[in-house]
Amino acid sequence: CGIGLFLKEITKRDVMGYAIDLSMEAVLRARLNVSRFDFMIQKRDFWQLTEKYQWLFCFELLEHLPDPVAALKKFHDLLFSNGVLVISVPAHKEYWTKADESSGHLRRYDEHQLVGEIEEAGFKIERIKCYGCPWLVMIHYLTKWLDRNKEQCSDPFPGGPAGYTRYMLLPKWVRFIVRFFLYPLYLLSTGNDRGTGYVVRCRRV
Repeated sequence: CGIGLFLKEITKRDVMGYAIDLSMEAVLRARLNVSRFDFMIQKRDFWQLTEKYQWLFCFELLEHLPDPVAALKKFHDLLFSNGVLVISVPAHKEYWTKADESSGHLRRYDEHQLVGEIEEAGFKIERIKCYGCPWLVMIHYLTKWLDRNKEQCSDPFPGGPAGYTRYMLLPKWVRFIVRFFLYPLYLLSTGNDRGTGYVVRCRRV
């Protein structure tokens, strides 16, 4: 569940759910972000899950795992027949920085690698989108410059998505420019493959 940014949005809708994270700090932050008390948020390992679900959301996890295909197969087992999995991962090996290292990433994905792993686990991909161009790409190069001026780029938001972490490391005035001036460029640039992450919707077959 990370620090609850996605949960904060999805709990505004009339849905029930269950969110987990290995980081207790992330769980506590997520509980602060989610006001609904009927939405359970717990510290738990997804490998221990046995319940079946119609929808699974897995953001910024596979890049941390030594065997991501095994994790995808576990998600396949947790879904009902025809159930849907939505995942996100960081994109493009050439975007690797110290922020990836400090976040515990083992890899960044190219599209063909990600598609291969998802299909190997038994899913049919319905939609794949590369996001973050151009504004997160600009943040990437800004934080790369910051990396050269720091011995280590620590993560002040453990359990949070890496893109958000890098964004929050920037000075406030840079964040203001990104939010109010570069976002229209982001909307115009959707659909290309030069962003900093992939979002995939796939279905159990």
